[in-house]
Amino acid sequence: MHEENVPGQKEYMDGSEQQLSWQSYSSSTSDDRDGRPNGLNSGDTSSAWQPHWLEPSDSDRLTQPEDTGELPDVDYHEDGEWRENDWWFTIWEDFWPRYTPFLAARGYHVSVPGSPQWRLRSSDEDPAPEVLPIWQEIQPLPFPTRLWFNERRDSASHGRAEVKRTVKYCRDAKGRHVAIKVVIQGSPEHQVFERLLHCPELYNPDTFPCVIPPLAIIQSPHKFCFVTMPLWSTSSVEPHTFDTVGEVFTYLECMLKGLAFLHEKRIIHADIAERNMAVNCCIPDIEGWAYSKLREPYLRLHRLGYPGVPNAAPTPVLYALFDFNVSTCLPISTSIRDCRRPAVELFWGSYYRPDADCGMGEYDFDPFSADVASVGGMWLYCLPDLAATVPMLAPLLAKMVTHIPSARFTAAEALTYLSECTAYLSADVLARPLPKMEKQYETTDWWGKLCPSDRLRWKLYAVPPRSWGFWLCDWMFRKIPYLWTAVAFVRDVLRI
Repeated sequence: MHEENVPGQKEYMDGSEQQLSWQSYSSSTSDDRDGRPNGLNSGDTSSAWQPHWLEPSDSDRLTQPEDTGELPDVDYHEDGEWRENDWWFTIWEDFWPRYTPFLAARGYHVSVPGSPQWRLRSSDEDPAPEVLPIWQEIQPLPFPTRLWFNERRDSASHGRAEVKRTVKYCRDAKGRHVAIKVVIQGSPEHQVFERLLHCPELYNPDTFPCVIPPLAIIQSPHKFCFVTMPLWSTSSVEPHTFDTVGEVFTYLECMLKGLAFLHEKRIIHADIAERNMAVNCCIPDIEGWAYSKLREPYLRLHRLGYPGVPNAAPTPVLYALFDFNVSTCLPISTSIRDCRRPAVELFWGSYYRPDADCGMGEYDFDPFSADVASVGGMWLYCLPDLAATVPMLAPLLAKMVTHIPSARFTAAEALTYLSECTAYLSADVLARPLPKMEKQYETTDWWGKLCPSDRLRWKLYAVPPRSWGFWLCDWMFRKIPYLWTAVAFVRDVLRI
């Protein structure tokens, strides 16, 4: 192991936004006996993975003129949104190959066509679910457990893995798999990453709050930066595929824990959905949307503790929130109970957002309450019989999805209630098989699926019925074109 100085690297080691100090980047040129770069062992708790801020220095620009003059820019609006024009796809085809040397000099190796790490997988290379054994490598949080299909663990390829054109998978100088995303400087997403970068609990395995953290923010010569994050498996986390009640509780607890942490930091996620939850497992050979179905049996093995799999040990299963492209970062002094945001923001993000919060043309809404309602709405959509299966969850769901925003639980209150439920339930109940459920878009009758005794027991928590005035207005809005728009405009102008 030796120290290799990389030009242009600055780190915030003490969490300060003002004080900067030059640091050297640790890398390795020798491999250990199983083919992994040194530092990949599960016991490696080096500070190299702690968050840091990277930006090109003046000496970089003098010694590498291509950093300023030849690296391409991308098209974006002044408000921080990408400008998707006719050249959008052409720009990104050229973007990543041109920035590969720039990122490699800063310790991140992107797989693009023409690079040594790039190769296309053929269909006959895809491992079948029954291919065992697999090899397991446990990494300290915030990095996930990695699974490999060969003992040497020498795969550097992600095949044709693509999330979207602004995101690539790559490896850092220690061989760890990370995702790297292009983010416009000064945008709300950039502000979220900057705030998270200075949260030490995100990088401590004992206090990990179930939010995927930024590892580095790398400045570019233009008005955007690169944000690197640990690569966790996504797109295959479907709650309706869970096997036991305990898996449901673990997933919901992680989701509420992550949301409570974000709200504590005054970050509104605004896009709660299955696609934005990741599991602490990474299968480098088959990451990416193209292989989501192929990953499902392996992620199930991870959830169940690798039964019957040689060379693998059960590991704690965790899920984490990510994707802040429509999130908002508010001042820390903002009140969670009294915060209001413009109504237009309610319609951003996922379809689980409680649109009825502005159903009568309101000009603003409670964003923290809307996040909580999104969690409840997602669960009623994915598992419509969940309350009937575990009646103790009925009050929780009712206090999350009620149409009265001020009566909803906060994320912290919902997490506390769920933790008390988990402590009360026996291990036998948590191990009970979960009935198969199909996703159900209409979730208004979930309370009626409770047995009469449970409805009587939890009646104080039941969602109150809507008034006849609401249903009349709702009927008129649906029948008369542009009526809701006109009402919303008048209420916005008059602030009523």
